[in-house]
Amino acid sequence: MKQFDKSIQIPIYLNQPESLRSALQQYQQHLTAGTAFNKHQFDIEFVAREEDGTRRLQFQDIESEHWRKLAYLSYRKGPESWTFKKDETIADDDEFYVSEAILFAIALQHESVLDELVNTAEAIVAYARKYNDTSAMWTDDMRVFGAEALFLLGCHDSQYLTLLAQFFIPYWDDEHAGGYSDYLAYFVHQHGWSRDVINAYIWCDNGAVRYQMFGNEWESDTHYQPLGDYLKANPEEYSWFKQALTKRLLTSPKMLYCEDSDFDNADPVLDFYLTLLPEEGDPFNEEDQEAHRQQHFITASLEDEALDLQQQIKAQTDKPLVCYATGNFYQEEYWDNDTTGQHLRNVKPLILALPQGDMVWQHIIDGSQPATVEALTEIPLIELAQRHAPAFYQQLSDDLLGTHNNQDIAPELGPLLYELLDEMYCDDEDAEVLADIMPSSSQQQRGEQVLRLLDVFYRLLGQRELGSFLPVRLIENYELLDTRAYFNRYSQASAEDQDKLIHAHLLNDIGHTFCDMDELLCHENLEEARELFSEHPELTNPAIWPKDNDTFAIGQYALMALLLHDAYKNNATNSNSKKLAAEFASTKPWQAMLDYLRENLDILGQGIFDQQGMTATQVEQLSDYFTADEPQLTQPQVIELFQQYAHREEVVRGPLNMNQFNQQQIGYHFLSDHDDNYQRCLLICFWLLKAPKDCAFKQQAKRLWQLMVALAPVRVTRLVSQAYSTNGYHVEFDDGADALEHYRIRMLDAGIDRAYLQAFQVSQCRLNNYDGPEEYEEWLDKFAHIDSDDQSVFGPLQRRDAEALHQGLRYINESTKTEFYRRLLLKYPRFSELYQQELNTDLPQALLRSIQLSLNTMKWEDFNATLTDEFSTEFVELNDERLALKPHQVSEQFRTLKDLSPLDIDWQSLWLLQDSGDHWEIIGGSEKPAKALNQIGGFVLLVNNEVNSDQLLQRCYELSDRDFRSQQLLDQIMSYLQGDADYQTTLAMSKQYLHGEYLKVQAPDYRLNGLDTLIWLLDDTRRDRLTKLLLNVNYRGFKLFERNLVGQLLDQQVREGKLSLLKRLALDDDEDDYQEQATAQFLIWIHELGVCYEHILLYCIKHSHLQACQLWVLALTRTDELKKVAKFLRADNRTRLMEMLAEHPEAHAYMVNFAKDKSRAVRDVVGRFHQM
Repeated sequence: MKQFDKSIQIPIYLNQPESLRSALQQYQQHLTAGTAFNKHQFDIEFVAREEDGTRRLQFQDIESEHWRKLAYLSYRKGPESWTFKKDETIADDDEFYVSEAILFAIALQHESVLDELVNTAEAIVAYARKYNDTSAMWTDDMRVFGAEALFLLGCHDSQYLTLLAQFFIPYWDDEHAGGYSDYLAYFVHQHGWSRDVINAYIWCDNGAVRYQMFGNEWESDTHYQPLGDYLKANPEEYSWFKQALTKRLLTSPKMLYCEDSDFDNADPVLDFYLTLLPEEGDPFNEEDQEAHRQQHFITASLEDEALDLQQQIKAQTDKPLVCYATGNFYQEEYWDNDTTGQHLRNVKPLILALPQGDMVWQHIIDGSQPATVEALTEIPLIELAQRHAPAFYQQLSDDLLGTHNNQDIAPELGPLLYELLDEMYCDDEDAEVLADIMPSSSQQQRGEQVLRLLDVFYRLLGQRELGSFLPVRLIENYELLDTRAYFNRYSQASAEDQDKLIHAHLLNDIGHTFCDMDELLCHENLEEARELFSEHPELTNPAIWPKDNDTFAIGQYALMALLLHDAYKNNATNSNSKKLAAEFASTKPWQAMLDYLRENLDILGQGIFDQQGMTATQVEQLSDYFTADEPQLTQPQVIELFQQYAHREEVVRGPLNMNQFNQQQIGYHFLSDHDDNYQRCLLICFWLLKAPKDCAFKQQAKRLWQLMVALAPVRVTRLVSQAYSTNGYHVEFDDGADALEHYRIRMLDAGIDRAYLQAFQVSQCRLNNYDGPEEYEEWLDKFAHIDSDDQSVFGPLQRRDAEALHQGLRYINESTKTEFYRRLLLKYPRFSELYQQELNTDLPQALLRSIQLSLNTMKWEDFNATLTDEFSTEFVELNDERLALKPHQVSEQFRTLKDLSPLDIDWQSLWLLQDSGDHWEIIGGSEKPAKALNQIGGFVLLVNNEVNSDQLLQRCYELSDRDFRSQQLLDQIMSYLQGDADYQTTLAMSKQYLHGEYLKVQAPDYRLNGLDTLIWLLDDTRRDRLTKLLLNVNYRGFKLFERNLVGQLLDQQVREGKLSLLKRLALDDDEDDYQEQATAQFLIWIHELGVCYEHILLYCIKHSHLQACQLWVLALTRTDELKKVAKFLRADNRTRLMEMLAEHPEAHAYMVNFAKDKSRAVRDVVGRFHQM
């Protein structure tokens, strides 16, 4: 059975109206009941009934040539290129699912069936609009159900086009289900703007589909006269349009895009008006959209006419004009249902449908009817659920993969029922809610009810083995049974075989923990393993451990290494220890560690970029390093291979790839993969360091351990330390003694430098822990010993540790390092000069990142004008006749200019051709041409032979190269910050080079520094200069202070002695109690700096909930500056400004200045409040 084959077949007798009617009625019933789909995939196929059975419907079954052509047409439109030949037969194994449209085409030949066709079409539309999501409508991987059938009905009579229009729901997947807008556009071209077609427009709630009835997606050009232009030219039709739209919205509200759409502020009529005319600008640019709304329509602006009509419609009803799709809430109820007892209520009908079902249910409750359960025999569970418990069946069918027979269900029963079992084994509070369906008086009784329910399923499934999940749930999580009791109850094995099953269960259980590479091992897992093998020492024999293809998994090798580590440490080796050691004496575990790593290496001939990577010789050498006693390569040589070929875990933002931690330590993917990390491999090496010197494998373990430490010392520390942590998410110890033992003994003995260990400990301090602030302050005090002159016994040791911490801080996350220095300077301001060493590196680095992420491309017209002015270049197309008069030669000094973009089209090439007398010399371009230019395409800049080509190419480089321009601006801003460049020149250059709307001043990742991280660590002069510059370049410069104003205020209070450092460390940087004071202080400061009022006003509007912002705006009204400054604002922000002023009676009079604003929304607010 193929992926999209349909399990429900509805047979029809061709051209028998009653048979067609019956099939259509069955289809309606499935749509209404929700059974037409399986896992949101259309599951019905109509088939032809014949004497010897059934067959797939064919286009040839449509007798009418007219309807057969239209049926073909319906499939040539839509999301895919239809390649089905006209007379081709659809074979049984063809993945063509066209029976729905063929059925409609056949039925449309019979007038007597039309009423049932319409009923079916309405059911199709109802289903689509119920869920408002194409994810619930797929018939295969390219097409949705229903569209072709509705298209054919519209071809029969255009009055039914409203059904097709309604089918195009707002939440339509344009990317994967594109092309369907062709359907309504077809009828526009067939009928013009007839009233039936206009009515289809009115009933279509998908704005993109409405627009594409005459327009092209994302473009302003059209393929037919826009409806708006038609209405302008036909006033009587515009009157009818408004009446029809009014009737539609009073009859059926417009459906919103999704449940997150703003219900209260929706403007449905405006939505319909905005798609009447072509969009000339960027659909995602608010200014362009504002211009589109304000264009004149018939009697007023598009927006005004729409909102006037909307007011009239609202006056005729007390019901909303918009709605959500009801299916959204049904899905929410199904997937996010937290109603206690729902799972029990879903399964109860299944139990009641069994023989003596009432008594079986009673037995589950109180254990009073054991004979009823003992009498149960195997029953196909999925079929029973489908017939009698649809909600439970839905859950099973969604969770199961492949076939659904009992043999497949039995091993998956635990995962299938875990929510139900958790619901039953609840606490006393939830048990009260369950009392009506599953009464109980204690936790013990509820545990017995769980077991009795499982007894029922065990028998229904033929008393098969129930998989590995369920025993873990019952034995370890619920503690209802011990291991032997579980297998006595849920296994038919003999006593001897049960012992094997018990051992297998125990090994599988601990093996799953160690082999689940999605989760990091922690202290609890190690103790669980130690306890298990202490109770069952016979299980330490690897000969009885399960294997996959005769091979142990990496997690199993890690478990072996732990057992050996403990045996060596406690001097408790035995015969099984020797067997475990023998496993590591072979090359298998070491090769497995390399194989596990290979997926994270670039290797020639493998992966997506198979033309680059390690050669076969290098792979063999790396394998030798992992497995041989005396490898060919040295550690530095292997590190070079990793640096060159290992996949990076980097922060990728636009054109930048940045180390995710800092500039000192590369982020390797194999050490950071959350789904498949290398922790187990590190632990194998780490634990085997305890092996005696004469162990053959100790040198391999030590060699690989030292390699990993050299590659990423802090990351290795993190992964190994996690295995000893009492917290599963970050490294934490129960007390200081445990932490001291781990870092000062365990990790230091393993060769991790104290610099990395101390810095890592700083990074793991949690200020929200009870003793977090005290612990953090201790680290500040430890660092302070770096300049101590203490000559006692402890003085040199403390200085050594402080110096090591100073060095180690450069290897942890940049942001964590910067936070440490920020707090250090609060307690020990004397270290400000020492921190300048860090800041001298961090500031240019953060500033350069911001520039590179915000850099715009020089506009082509400016680039071309500059070269024309300076070098007399001429811009031509490749078909210019002069280019064909002389041959082209690539210059030996050809220069690649990678960032050239002719006409601002980044995928087009540009070539620089210099007239060299008898030929054209190709001196530079986007890439070195490997063939004739006319075969490559692009544009040309012609240069005469008098121009110095080197100077021209250098100028092109300076004007276009991103790296050059970024460095140029960085140098300018750094000079400005030092007082060596003036503000106006720097501001002008910044505005020219930076894309203001995309100005990036915040850290590109939480682990890295950003200008917002560093701004408060600058001296006052540089901070003032940088703030004034960035806040005047663009409003987005205010993001510099989006998350740190309160933190700065709190820091200031510490410096002023108003707040203790300990209390400051315990406070968050976004404490609400300090927000007003911080904002008021901030506004005074930037006002005095000379930040432009337009940007400050926008900031205040976006933070209008703060009194400080309201007061600043009110102050502008008193100086009459507000009206002039507000011109900078978009319409939505001017509206918010009016709402802000309306909250203050003293500002109502001033609002009259905006009574004639071009935005209807602004005028409405003024009109509403100015009358107060």
